[in-house]
Amino acid sequence: MRTFLKNFSSLMVGNIFQLAVGFVFSLVLVQKLSADQFGFQSTIVAFANAVMSLSYMDVFNIGLREFARHPDDQLQVYRTLLSYHLVLSVIVGGTSALVPLLLNSFPGPQFVVFLLGMFTLVTSYAPIAPTEALLITRGKIGRVVVLQSTYAALVTILGIAILLTGGGVAQIYVALSLLSVIMIIVYLLVLRQVLPGGLKLIIDPKAWKFYLKEGLPGGLSGFFVLMARSIGTFLMYTYLSHAGAIFQPSLFSKIGAFGSYTFVSHAEASYLGIAYMLLSALLSVCWVPFAVSILPVLARLFVRAAQDMTWLGSRSLTWMLAATLPIALGTMLLAPGIVGVLGADKLPAAPTLRIFIWVLPLTVISEIGYRILLVSRQQRFYLAAAALGAALNVILCVVLIPLYGVLGAALATVIGVGVIALCCLWKLRNWLLPHIRPADTLRLAAGLVGMTLAVEATDGLSVFVRIGAGGLVYGAIVFGMGLFNLNDWHTARKLMAVDATPQS
Repeated sequence: MRTFLKNFSSLMVGNIFQLAVGFVFSLVLVQKLSADQFGFQSTIVAFANAVMSLSYMDVFNIGLREFARHPDDQLQVYRTLLSYHLVLSVIVGGTSALVPLLLNSFPGPQFVVFLLGMFTLVTSYAPIAPTEALLITRGKIGRVVVLQSTYAALVTILGIAILLTGGGVAQIYVALSLLSVIMIIVYLLVLRQVLPGGLKLIIDPKAWKFYLKEGLPGGLSGFFVLMARSIGTFLMYTYLSHAGAIFQPSLFSKIGAFGSYTFVSHAEASYLGIAYMLLSALLSVCWVPFAVSILPVLARLFVRAAQDMTWLGSRSLTWMLAATLPIALGTMLLAPGIVGVLGADKLPAAPTLRIFIWVLPLTVISEIGYRILLVSRQQRFYLAAAALGAALNVILCVVLIPLYGVLGAALATVIGVGVIALCCLWKLRNWLLPHIRPADTLRLAAGLVGMTLAVEATDGLSVFVRIGAGGLVYGAIVFGMGLFNLNDWHTARKLMAVDATPQS
């Protein structure tokens, strides 16, 4: 338990720091870029996020699991995993770039900037993902936090300097590409201290096939999930309306396949970009530290006692919903004040944020479900659920964007991610339901009602005061009513203190 809390707190502190510096960068980014330029930046990020899942192919989670299961053979596992990930990233990155090229999503010089963005946001992480997984497994999570925080700080400093001197998206990605190369070198130097001789490439087709087989469901699932979250931004940027077609004038129009086309506003893509930026920031603080810390624990418990794993999984679901539901509701209530912090000209993004923020609790549900399915080797179901959610999102985007613009894209995203979450709950109903406490629903409802009343009672005050008042009232109610209690605390401590040495 002490190790879990140390890891969790380290990641939490690191993510809060990265969130803080990232927020400063985002604030300057939103203020200095035009709506069209920020829409361009948001679209690159949305596309890269989806492609990253295919490039990762769940290497980080697979690495955490394999390093935990093979403590005496971590050097060989790392070398093989690193080689596999480098080759995979190059193939995926090169192939994925053909999609916007054929659709002419980023015409002219924009395509060069897009390629730099793909290197910075996708390919450059190939040697970093398995390295971080190994460092975390070997108890060096502090070094990971320092490296991540250093990179975030440097990105912020460089980005702000470029923006304040009149630069734009192109100059930012040139600088970040160079910074990414430097950080790769730093990570590998740190690795040599922890695992001497670790940097060696091994071509092992049998092991690569195993990693691909194990990671394919998670990789494809992540791709579909991120499509469900962010494909609306890509479509809002490139969408052209003619009988529901979604292609720009490009190869298709040149051969006369689709007639004439008309742009939907690029600026509206920036509204989704703002909403997605806030969602990512919240996930990095509320979910990511818990996710990284809980997976090895669930994997060990599954081997020893599946009943304990399902108890911890069920309580984790309750705890994470208790953390994210008030954030979603509060953001919906205070959306104008929140986006107003980014600048008065960003107020048109408030209606989009009010809808899009509900992706947060739905994402937590689906992510917890995925981790339970992963350790129990049922991740193929998650793949099917994610594919269904992504397909539904694309269909709804095509239908709703022409009718409702960016609000339709936001609604399509919530529905797509919601379908994934519902599928996970249905699949795991026999595992989770026995540990669900009906009284927790009443406690959560009471806390949310109290928070809403506190937020409304402070109407007219600063948005930060209203957030603080709502948070204090909510926390007092849910803690006072026993949503988090000592029995759960002691049980969780016992389960998380399980010996980390795998049993044969």
